[in-house]
Amino acid sequence: MLSGVDKLHKLYATTAAPVVAARSAGLEVVNELDSLKNVIIGAAGSHAPGDQHADAGGWDYAARAVELASGAVGVVSLLGQVVVSRLAKVIRK
Repeated sequence: MLSGVDKLHKLYATTAAPVVAARSAGLEVVNELDSLKNVIIGAAGSHAPGDQHADAGGWDYAARAVELASGAVGVVSLLGQVVVSRLAKVIRK
């Protein structure tokens, strides 16, 4: 725990522009991704406000990860179909 707090102190003590930009962008991403935010809160030993599955342990997070991966596979598949379709049109010309 002390190591984590020390690293956070170092991260927030710096004023280097690239570090500040990366830190801000990272916090924005975490703030938008409720699943990731809940994992961080759970790892800290607490439960997210309104978390109905607080007693489910890691299984809830595992299920969300599987759902997220499934959605990502669907998006990649769709993008692959679009690329193949576009390439086929270019080749026909």
